[in-house]
Amino acid sequence: MSTLPACPRCSSALTYDDGPSGFTPELLDTLAAHHAAATFYMIGGIAAGNTDIVARVADEGHEVGSHTMNHQTLTKIPAADARAQVHDAAALLRQLSGQLVATYRPPYGAINADAQAAIDMPSVLWSIDTNDWQRPGQSALYERAVLPAQPGHIILFHDTHADTVNAASDIITGLRNRGFELVTVTELFGGAVPNAIVRRG
Repeated sequence: MSTLPACPRCSSALTYDDGPSGFTPELLDTLAAHHAAATFYMIGGIAAGNTDIVARVADEGHEVGSHTMNHQTLTKIPAADARAQVHDAAALLRQLSGQLVATYRPPYGAINADAQAAIDMPSVLWSIDTNDWQRPGQSALYERAVLPAQPGHIILFHDTHADTVNAASDIITGLRNRGFELVTVTELFGGAVPNAIVRRG
């Protein structure tokens, strides 16, 4: 790790989609042990059955974002339905977390100008896609997340995979050894994410 380029006083954001899941509490334990922040883009229909986990995510200082009610592709449904998918999940997550839900992530990263205009809320994509859903193994996840990281990058994971959760400690350590501070998405944007389709890097 000492051979990786250092990035003094740089920030990046770890983001986790599709939860909460049975793996999320272990991930929260790891984040707490490292005093690291993350942003969780949660599916409303799943969050409704995991209220304790949603509350814990917020209580421990992480950010909660909308990942729609049931993971529909927003560009394949009417704009009004796309808005409802995002905002209904945001309202539910706010109720469960006690936290303002200020951003969303479109499933599959599928978003266009018409849907975005209807949704009228910051849409957060990513800089690094680890493709952890392909289950490449923990070493590959480390290499995909840590080696290419640059200032301001948003790193995409899913807290629905065991390897992702098991690799989290090494990934956080690797990023920290490069000088990165791990912050929430809103913190990455200085406290206010632009109301647009955004990514960093």
